[in-house]
Amino acid sequence: MKISNETKVGVLTTIAVTVLVLGYNFLNGREVFTHRRELIVQYPYINGIKEGNPLIINGYNIGRVTNIELSNNGKLNITYGINEDIPIPSDSKIRIKSIDLLGAKGAELMLGSSEKYSEDGDTISGDLELSLSESVNEQVAPVKAKAEKLLGSMDSLILSLQAVLTPEFRKNISQSMVSINHSLAEFDQNIGKLNGIVQNVESITNNLSNNNQRISNILSNANKITDSLATSNLKEAVNNANKSLREVAFITNKINNGEGSLGMLVNDKKLYDNLNSAALNLDKLMIDLKSNPKRYVSFSVFGGSKKEKKKN
Repeated sequence: MKISNETKVGVLTTIAVTVLVLGYNFLNGREVFTHRRELIVQYPYINGIKEGNPLIINGYNIGRVTNIELSNNGKLNITYGINEDIPIPSDSKIRIKSIDLLGAKGAELMLGSSEKYSEDGDTISGDLELSLSESVNEQVAPVKAKAEKLLGSMDSLILSLQAVLTPEFRKNISQSMVSINHSLAEFDQNIGKLNGIVQNVESITNNLSNNNQRISNILSNANKITDSLATSNLKEAVNNANKSLREVAFITNKINNGEGSLGMLVNDKKLYDNLNSAALNLDKLMIDLKSNPKRYVSFSVFGGSKKEKKKN
């Protein structure tokens, strides 16, 4: 059977179109004859990623970006086709990041720890790696804010200083500096005295340190003396004194009660009056004896008085 040229052209055209479609899909990461699991992730922006970019895990390619579409809320839904049959926990994330030094974009699957696994068509969380400029801006922004705040504080400080540094204030500052210089000069003059005081303190400290053993001996002797006094006959002496006081109190009590000669003398008023009268008479007698001694004493140089001769 002879095949016409038209048939040959049609078959070749069909094959060429099929190869072109398959090649185009392959170059865009779409595998027509391979069934793959799909996961959907929503991002606020795609950060330079496009269809056909790889999906990797620990540097190993497990799939590609198969579709990117805009959702109703303004965010972007990216569909990832996964070739490998691996369990993916439901709390896993897919992060868009740079996969080489030239800045080529890709996606990295970061497995979670959930015991529940995602299925075909599920939506999981997404994450975006900061670009170099974004990373620099994120680190510079706090420094910039602090610098702006510092500049504002410096402006306020300068204004405050301008308000405070009046001519009178500067004059007072100058006078204060002169006083401080004068005080420092006096301190320099007295530094020798201070050194002498310090040396004297050091000498006293050294003497105390050198005589530490003597001081310890003195304290030990004082303790021994105290112990000796505590163990001496001091208690016996105190007991004897108490005994004597009790005896004096007993004698005083007897005198007050009129017992004994002294008690009778102290308590008998008549006897006291008689003794007082006798003492007064004796005093008068002594006075008369001094005034008239011949009345009471007579003597003769040649012996005997006239009365004695008459008796003889």
